[in-house]
Amino acid sequence: MDILYRKHMNLYGSSFLKEYTRVSKLTEELNKKIGLPIYKVTIDVLNSELKVENRFSGKKKMKFSHSMKGNLNYVR
Repeated sequence: MDILYRKHMNLYGSSFLKEYTRVSKLTEELNKKIGLPIYKVTIDVLNSELKVENRFSGKKKMKFSHSMKGNLNYVR
């Protein structure tokens, strides 16, 4: 699963700021439950989208395993 959440919005409205804070809090809670920072909130300015993406979706297996080792060493 590459993209968990996608929403088209006006980037300059007050509703965008509310939606961004709501989504970032939910993403932070999800990452805490998983135990690893897998999902990240990104803003696509060209398409006016707010997205929650899997940060390891485009990486190869070796890069993923090395980054997980780094995260586990950081937690210890």
